[in-house]
Amino acid sequence: MWRVQAPDAMDMFNKLDINGDGAISRHELIRALREFFLSNDADAPGSLFFGHI
Repeated sequence: MWRVQAPDAMDMFNKLDINGDGAISRHELIRALREFFLSNDADAPGSLFFGHI
């Protein structure tokens, strides 16, 4: 997805899966989207939502 290579995709998934249950819940997805659009923190998990820039 988003043309991200496997190692980077797994790293992104693990950062977005905040509770570590192996799935990205609706709550985690919404949090990532909010961080992507609203956070100034480049290290926030949501900043990786659409891949590395």
